[in-house]
Amino acid sequence: MAPPLRKIDRFIWEIPKTYKPCMKVPARIFADESLIEKMKTDSTLEQAANVACLPGVYRYSIALPDAHQGYGFPVGGVAAVDSNQGTISPGGIGYDINCLPPGTRILTRFGYTVPIESLARGGELVSIDRDAKNPRITRVKLFLWRRESRLIAIRTRSGYVLKASSDHPILTPRGMVNAGELKIGDRVALHSFEGVPYEEPPSRIILKGVEFPEEIARELSERGLLPLTTRNPKLPILLKLLGYFIGGGSFNGVDSEVVFYGSREGLEEMKRDIEELGYDARVYCGTKDLKVNGKGFNDHECVLRVASRSLKALLIALGAPPGRKTHIPFRVPNWVMELPLWMRRLFLAGYFGAAMSGPVTINGYDFKQPHVAVFKVPELEQSGYDFLSDIARMLNDFGVEAGYVEKVYSSNGGIQLRLYVSSTPRNLTRLWSRVNYEYSPEKRRLALAAVVWLRLIMRTINPHSEDEQLTIAIAGGGYAEPIIPSHVNGRFIERGAYVEEPMVPRSLLRFEDWLKANAEGDVVWDIIEDIREEKFNGLVYDLTI
Repeated sequence: MAPPLRKIDRFIWEIPKTYKPCMKVPARIFADESLIEKMKTDSTLEQAANVACLPGVYRYSIALPDAHQGYGFPVGGVAAVDSNQGTISPGGIGYDINCLPPGTRILTRFGYTVPIESLARGGELVSIDRDAKNPRITRVKLFLWRRESRLIAIRTRSGYVLKASSDHPILTPRGMVNAGELKIGDRVALHSFEGVPYEEPPSRIILKGVEFPEEIARELSERGLLPLTTRNPKLPILLKLLGYFIGGGSFNGVDSEVVFYGSREGLEEMKRDIEELGYDARVYCGTKDLKVNGKGFNDHECVLRVASRSLKALLIALGAPPGRKTHIPFRVPNWVMELPLWMRRLFLAGYFGAAMSGPVTINGYDFKQPHVAVFKVPELEQSGYDFLSDIARMLNDFGVEAGYVEKVYSSNGGIQLRLYVSSTPRNLTRLWSRVNYEYSPEKRRLALAAVVWLRLIMRTINPHSEDEQLTIAIAGGGYAEPIIPSHVNGRFIERGAYVEEPMVPRSLLRFEDWLKANAEGDVVWDIIEDIREEKFNGLVYDLTI
């Protein structure tokens, strides 16, 4: 029920201070009949009465003609307070200024995106600031909205576009600057990982618990890991761990240890995830002496160890090879292949974090073909091809083209199978902006920067291309079955198969030089090439985290 209103004149209404015992002054509303009726549809009038309860409030709580529901204060609400006896209200001084239109994609913890308006009920998202340089996961504490008539449209040289209200702050090298105060030539921060849209997984049981001995099943149940369904909140972490383990993990059978190999920073990220599953994990780093081709050197190595029979049993039940990967046939588990795209990405990015080469240029301009390698004994050669074929099919789901498989004979009598990814600029931007790497921060950051650099390259080659052409639809891209050459040089095939894109102009900065000037952690700097005001009539949204 709306508060009682007394009409003062044609455009002034008043809520008497007798409406609430706490009210120290009346609340006055400036509106015509039509606007008053709109204000009655939300909490605008109630909030105006609440403002009249503030300590030290002077004469009136005021709601102007544009007033609508806010947080504490109505948006469009005004109040004066005594400087000695009054108080400061965050809602009154205004903090809901980070306003973005509906459809703006928000990146979440597990690499999927959601439109900003879907976060009204809360949720987790990725937050990055320049000082921390690394992404952190934070929760939505407050969701606000207001009506807006104009937006600022900002386009960068690499083709990224952001539309926001004029008072939306944008990160620049000199700090946060309102969108309406930016100009052409200013540098702004980008995060080039696009991920994929969220899709709710179908309800399905992956593991019931009968697959394990009673003691193991009880331990997994206590950690919330059984029954394991496609909607279990811990499944996304397990997908990353399973993919990474296949690429860079092993079991220590004597101590029932699960062991992962990687960088300290990446393993510390993994440690936090494993602890969220309910397990203790330790990261150890050291050096060891190695000798290759008669030359000795020291290798710095980090490992993460989890002493747990139940985690080992869980990973094996999910599809991890239970012994030496060279001697065991395995493929991407069927249940993984049937998951929504964002969940398949977690497995794939986990595997790439351990097994795929990172962004490296040949000459400062042309990137080497990213590849993954599988080692097998000769009698399991076909098993290796089958696994890489699964990976190639998964890449195709992201519009990423896998080129061919190369076979290399090892000195110990085994074979190495390498799956190469096409190194055209457009294909690499799809790989690194949609899939990227998990638990490998060094490769992740290089890939984020490479995406922006490659987009600059493509726009330099074809400056008249439309920006939306650079944002490839998730289902876009062709796919050919991996070529398995026997006597033909694979690199010859690859270079002949992908000649549709011209070479990079050598007048541009080498990638490594550009990287030093334009990348800081996960932040990549780009330059505004166009900024303009656009008409808009609708709601814009703000998140407080």
